[in-house]
Amino acid sequence: MRKKRKTSEVFLTFCLIIISGFFLKGIIVEAKNLIEAKKVYQKLSAEIKELKEKKDYLEKEISLLKDENYLKQRLKEKFNLVDQGEKVINLVPQKNLKKENKKETIWQKIKEFFKIKTKEK
Repeated sequence: MRKKRKTSEVFLTFCLIIISGFFLKGIIVEAKNLIEAKKVYQKLSAEIKELKEKKDYLEKEISLLKDENYLKQRLKEKFNLVDQGEKVINLVPQKNLKKENKKETIWQKIKEFFKIKTKEK
């Protein structure tokens, strides 16, 4: 009788360990799912915030475009348009003009690299 009782106790202990293992595995899987869900939530929250900011910007832009003066200014800037009687002046930086007028030779590049100063014509 004692042998049967001892065997049944061992069997029950083994079954409890197996069942506990399955529960523990389920808890671990759910914890991983929860962590993943939090990451997705944070990512989507950031995306929603970004989209709200974009929406606010676009609504502001729409209200500005309803103003005729602003629309005229934007068209002038984007398409280089001018009104009758206006003059356009294009400014080109001096540095770019110098390089466009003459190409630098290898010797000039070397002098410029080592900052050698010579008299130029």
